[in-house]
Amino acid sequence: MATATAARPLPALPPGGVALARRVGERPGAPLVATVLGPGGTGKTMLLDALARLYSDAGVPVVRHDAATPLDPSAAVLVDDAHRLPPDRLDALRALARTDGARVVLAHRPWPRPDGLAELSAGVGARRTVAVVGHLDRAAVAERLAARLGAPAPASMVELVHRQSGGLPALVDLVTQGLLD
Repeated sequence: MATATAARPLPALPPGGVALARRVGERPGAPLVATVLGPGGTGKTMLLDALARLYSDAGVPVVRHDAATPLDPSAAVLVDDAHRLPPDRLDALRALARTDGARVVLAHRPWPRPDGLAELSAGVGARRTVAVVGHLDRAAVAERLAARLGAPAPASMVELVHRQSGGLPALVDLVTQGLLD
C-alpha cells in the first residue's frame, strides 16, 4: 500500500514500512527512533528515500548519515547500512537518539550485527519503533507496476513479475525494467 503526501505520491512501499511512513507523514516533527530491518533487496533504502521525502516536504531538514557526515540534532537523521558503521559512529548515534526531540531512522540487515547496534535504540521508550521489511505480495507488486507504467498492470503481468522476482523489491524493479525494455 502506498502512502502519499499532498505534493508527491510515494512509491509502493515494502509492507513493513507502510506504518512507519504513515507515522512520519502524519507527525514529521515528532521525536522518533526507528529501526528498519530486512535482508538485502527488501526495500530498506527505498523506505529511507520515502521518509526523506516526507520529512523534506514537511520542511524538516534531512541528513543522510554515513561514517563521515556530521550529526545534526535538529534534522531527521537517516542511516542506511547501519550494520557497517564503526563503533564510534554507533556511539554518536546512540547519544543523539537519546536526546529529546531526536528523529533517527536506522536501516540495517539482520546480520551482521556489530556490538552497539542493538543498544543504539534501547532506552528511548515510546519513541522507538521497528519496521521489518520483506517481500512484496501480489497487491504491492501490482501497485509498484502501476506506478511505473502510469496505469494498472494486467493481472498476467503482475503474476509474471511476482513469480519471477519472488516479490523481492529490487528484483521486481529489474524484472519490470526487463519487460519494458
